[in-house]
Amino acid sequence: MLSLETKDYVAIAVVLISFLVVYYRQDAIFGKVRLSPSIPRSSKVPILMNGIDVMMHWDNLHAYLLERSRQFNFKNVSMNIPFQEPWIMTCDPKNIEYYMKTNFYNYGKGQQFKDNLEDVLGHGIFAIDGDAWKVIRKTTSNIFNTKSFKLFVEKVFVDEMVVFGQKLEGFAKAGQEFDLQDLFFRFTLDSFGLIGFGVDISSMRQNESKVPFAVAFDRLQTRAFYRFVNPFWKITEALFPGTKHQDLHTMNSFGNKLVKERREEPEEIRSQRSDLLTLFMNARNEHGKPYNDQELTEHVMNLIIAGRDTTAQSLSWTIYYLFQNPEKLDLLLKEINETLGSQMVPDYEQVKNMKYANAVFHEAIRLSPAVPVNIVTCFNDDVLPDGTPVPKGAKVVNSPYVMARCKEIWGEDAESFVPERWLGAKQPSQFEFVSFKCGPRICLGKSFAELEGVFVLVSFLRRFKYELTSLETVKAASSLTHPMKYGLKCKVSLRE
Repeated sequence: MLSLETKDYVAIAVVLISFLVVYYRQDAIFGKVRLSPSIPRSSKVPILMNGIDVMMHWDNLHAYLLERSRQFNFKNVSMNIPFQEPWIMTCDPKNIEYYMKTNFYNYGKGQQFKDNLEDVLGHGIFAIDGDAWKVIRKTTSNIFNTKSFKLFVEKVFVDEMVVFGQKLEGFAKAGQEFDLQDLFFRFTLDSFGLIGFGVDISSMRQNESKVPFAVAFDRLQTRAFYRFVNPFWKITEALFPGTKHQDLHTMNSFGNKLVKERREEPEEIRSQRSDLLTLFMNARNEHGKPYNDQELTEHVMNLIIAGRDTTAQSLSWTIYYLFQNPEKLDLLLKEINETLGSQMVPDYEQVKNMKYANAVFHEAIRLSPAVPVNIVTCFNDDVLPDGTPVPKGAKVVNSPYVMARCKEIWGEDAESFVPERWLGAKQPSQFEFVSFKCGPRICLGKSFAELEGVFVLVSFLRRFKYELTSLETVKAASSLTHPMKYGLKCKVSLRE
């Protein structure tokens, strides 16, 4: 009988490892799709490729993606992680226009995206494709019109700003440090509660250090994003669930309560409502059937990401950039004083016409986009306009955060905070400035976010001076959206 000695096992291992190194010299082991050798790899480590790197840089993933893009002069480059579909990262506006518009139906969320987000966002607008997505988008669009916007400013924003101002006055009188990002989150949650669901959430009136729903929702978003780089997340979450189940219960209870209370309203009251929750309760899905309570709860969660998270985060980054660039803050204050005079808050027309305030807000969104990474899956083999082959199943990725620092698009001052770039006659296309996505998936709430963001920014600066007290702790979290990981600590005082 043939027996193997230790040296034989070593020889077999060497041969096997050598084979794997050669076979996986440009792709991660057990990757689900193999890319063309013509696409540059952002890692030269055979077998594991970007797997270890991504885990090591998880806490600052967007900076890692920027570093890799810089290494290849912002040209197309791939990211490869074991057991995952590879990413093809592109900063080319022509490529982005092609797969986000021209050949739109060949690219979508894909199965992995749905699997990763199903327990958090269900079958809501941010996690689906096809006819279901079309129907939800059409229903949502009904509330975003000029008449509604004017009402939002004149009623909802003005009323909520009274509460916001009272909280700030309290902090000012006490000389107390507080988290401004958290207060922005509360403002947008309360505002969107009224606009989206017809409910007064009143989180700004609560004295809790954190809103339990918001804490749970934020943790779940971070967990969901991590799943895109951890091929074994189902195993790791089963073994180490942490606060997952508690957070899911808290999140779903919040949404279920909104839906249940609306169901129980008398018909004569419900028939007078025109908020988004009512629109969905009266709508039909892609199969012509009414949405059930679980589906309505999922729509609520998706709408909260759109209505709460993105604007609050953009405001936080705007305040941060203004503090870092006091000469820009002075120019903004000059416009505010000239426009408002003795008014404490702007009206709808003033918000729309304050050019520098809008430029400041857009510039902050450019540098720190609310959704810093956009991922789609290719459904059938394709070729991008620049000749890059995209195999079926590969992911095509653009990072608004990375693109904002590309000099080929934004010029030599791409990495600087320059609101003036938004005042010129020539403005970037939606495929260059992708912070609000682009093509058929361009953000439905873009105008709403701009309106609310500029309203809050102007109203805040009109009444209060501020000082950021912990600049060294300001850093982005790795999540589905782009919050500050440790908040935005500051102190305020009343303007004379």
